[in-house]
Amino acid sequence: KRDWSSDVCSSDLRIKNIRKGMGCGNYKFISPDGEIFNVDNMTKFCYDRNLRQSCMSDIWNDKRISHKGWKKI
Repeated sequence: KRDWSSDVCSSDLRIKNIRKGMGCGNYKFISPDGEIFNVDNMTKFCYDRNLRQSCMSDIWNDKRISHKGWKKI
């Protein structure tokens, strides 16, 4: 089980903008490998894993079942 929180700091301006961006909340996803992730910044989480935030949001809002093997818990 991993926590993916906004506590991670970076000097990269793009990352700072992502940290301030949309997608703040509390989300739980399971990876294609079965690993559970607690996410509080979906924008950064998706950016770091080459996932589409819109697809992950659709999963969270029960509009989609999975995206690249990721699923809602």
